Amino acid sequence: MLISRMTCSLAKLWVSGPVILLLSLLVTFSPVSEAKTHKVKVSIEGTSDTLGDNILAHIGKLNEEQLEQPQLLQQQLEKAVVSAARAIGYYHSQFNYRIDKHKHKLMLTVWPGPRAVFVDPILEIHGDAAKIQAFTKAQKRSKLKAGKPLSHRQYDAYKQHLLSLADDYGFFDAKFTKSEFRVDREAGTGQPVLIFESGQRYRFGEVNYAGSMLDDELLEQLIPFKRGDLVSRDVLLEVNRNLLDTNYFEEVNIERDLVRGTHTLNLGVLLQDSNKSRYEVGVGYSTDYGTRLRFGWDKSLVNNKGHSVSFNSEWSKPKKELEASYNIPWHHPLNKYIKLSTGYQVKDVEDSETELLTSAISFYDKHDSGWVFGYSWEFDLENYRQGDEDVNHAAYMLPGFNLGHSEIPENRDPARGHRFDSYFRGSSRALGAEVAFLKGYVSYRQLMPLINHKTLLLLRGELGAIETDNILKVPVSRRFFAGGDNSIRGYAYESVSERDSKGVIVGGSYLNTFSAELSYRVLKNWRIATFADTGRAYTNNDEPFSTGVGFGVRWLSPIGQIRVDLAHPLDDPDTQVMLHIAMGPPL
Repeated sequence: MLISRMTCSLAKLWVSGPVILLLSLLVTFSPVSEAKTHKVKVSIEGTSDTLGDNILAHIGKLNEEQLEQPQLLQQQLEKAVVSAARAIGYYHSQFNYRIDKHKHKLMLTVWPGPRAVFVDPILEIHGDAAKIQAFTKAQKRSKLKAGKPLSHRQYDAYKQHLLSLADDYGFFDAKFTKSEFRVDREAGTGQPVLIFESGQRYRFGEVNYAGSMLDDELLEQLIPFKRGDLVSRDVLLEVNRNLLDTNYFEEVNIERDLVRGTHTLNLGVLLQDSNKSRYEVGVGYSTDYGTRLRFGWDKSLVNNKGHSVSFNSEWSKPKKELEASYNIPWHHPLNKYIKLSTGYQVKDVEDSETELLTSAISFYDKHDSGWVFGYSWEFDLENYRQGDEDVNHAAYMLPGFNLGHSEIPENRDPARGHRFDSYFRGSSRALGAEVAFLKGYVSYRQLMPLINHKTLLLLRGELGAIETDNILKVPVSRRFFAGGDNSIRGYAYESVSERDSKGVIVGGSYLNTFSAELSYRVLKNWRIATFADTGRAYTNNDEPFSTGVGFGVRWLSPIGQIRVDLAHPLDDPDTQVMLHIAMGPPL
């Protein structure tokens, strides 16, 4: 009997099994329709923008499912409105709301009530920080003043500001001995009580280096403080910046070690040397040179003395140039160094052809004020020809002096800045020159806003003079020429100069150029500009000025500013307009 029953059960299972399996598969693989949920737009009435934005931030995102749960929605809205309102001093706020399901919208009406105010703030700073202007200024400019609208954010922001200042100035033990916000909701007042104890200011201690092959003596020149100097954040940032600016390192990490017993800050400088060679390949275009190809190579760290080497070349139709240089730090890798260089240049512009081979030793000295002094001794071998005359050969030594200063913000559209460059070069028969000469040159550029950042004025001027008995005996590479993208627009590159009796451009003993450009930003990455350039390169004082006027556009591209100008030369009726294209910063 038991066997009969088991056989019957197995038979039923055999019949119903496929049915169950089929139903399971249908359930597993049949598509499930999901209800689409829409985001709900929340609008607020009856409040200021500040409170409204704060309430929206507290509410967050809502969807239609939440609108179907009135109790939970009421609790969520009440929590958001109360928290947001109290944060900026509204302690008696009320609200109601209505829902438009068809438009997926929730309209919230808020009555914030009276706003509480600060009363009798107690803000005290004790310790050495009380003598530092940054702390006293923070105290005076605090928004926690009696009668001002109450805000928990401003209270928290002031506390955080004092703590940040403490870290900036090396008060690493600073703390609040009392930090209270006494709020009387019924009276609508709040009294902030903050007693700040800065403690003793830390001083710099030892600096230990690891990971670099450079001599410690060289690295120490990059540290802008002495042991025992007071700690400041600006000095710590300068340490990091100096190390990175050398291009010696792939990575720089500075670890701080506080010795609380002696209030000393020791630094551990972890460095990873840059052993790689860097290559630069580029293509550019300007009206002066046409298409220009560039290749560069450098190795920023050659040995433990911090020597570096580089090679640069440029190739364009009018000018081919090669240069190699070797830099040797002199006490300070960034501010004092010796440069050994050699170069070769071939130039064919207008009526002049030159071939110049030069070697030089230069010393550069940058001062804390930003002025850069340069002293050089150069040896030149030059072959040059003008017009159809014979090739001239010159070999001479050239001592020189440079002086420069610049402040140029590193962005695509600087609003202000300046650049000053000057140099003096000279040679004599005793140094191999065919004729004695002394050349001086000064240029200055100033960029400034007019009214606001959108409207900018760029002023530029150049002055140059060569003192000599015979300018035609001075090598062509040392004479003055004007005209071109960065000189007098409306004229070809180095086409403005005195001419001889055959009409050949020979270059001048003196140079004067002046330019004024007004630009206006019309879109985020576009400016329009109008300008006037004038100048001359001359030997005889009766040589007229050449003037060009025009307009252009400036594209603030990701790779830098690209300038396109149309200029008309006022003293050349045969030339209606000339196109000028250039790349690079305005200064």
